[in-house]
Amino acid sequence: MSSPRVRKGANCRLLSNGSPPPGTCDKWQTRCESYNVGTTPNVAWLLCTAAYSGDINCLKDLHSKGHDLNVGDYDQRTALHLAAAAGHLDIVKYLVEEVGCKLQRDRHGGLPIHDAESQGHEIVKEYLQTVEFEEKGVSWMAGTPEWKTALMNKVLGLVMKEGVFLFELVYNEVVYFFGSLGLDDWYFQHYTPAQVSKHILSY
Repeated sequence: MSSPRVRKGANCRLLSNGSPPPGTCDKWQTRCESYNVGTTPNVAWLLCTAAYSGDINCLKDLHSKGHDLNVGDYDQRTALHLAAAAGHLDIVKYLVEEVGCKLQRDRHGGLPIHDAESQGHEIVKEYLQTVEFEEKGVSWMAGTPEWKTALMNKVLGLVMKEGVFLFELVYNEVVYFFGSLGLDDWYFQHYTPAQVSKHILSY
């Protein structure tokens, strides 16, 4: 039986399936053991670990080999989430500007902006707020006009980008604001998405 094909990278050697073979990633060895995942973490775990630790070279190496840097771990947390949590602005910019990573929700409904906010990384948060984000595929109230659905999506995205409230709460607040307060359509047609989102955050 032939031995696994190994690809040599800048920081560790990767098997053809994308995982480092046992003992070859000494830099991550203790982390692997402390998280009880052995010595062959999957690519998602390796991405998140490298991002949190500030190892941009490992991320570049994985990207050059064709790995998707948007992939999430078991909690759907991505390298961008972890880089934001650690305050690594250089890695955040690399993932967004060079790799094209998107703002996406983890299993709990949090964006990378939420990680930056909770850890006090204001510069990272401000940068991520300039990144386009619009929640797609959200189910709104039946019979909602197309123009209003588009507005709700934009407002939801803007409130999410404040990095304070997680998705489920924001979604419920937007539904309540648009559907239960009894506001006339005139209001929604004359205020911008940014103004509506501020009204939701302030009431």
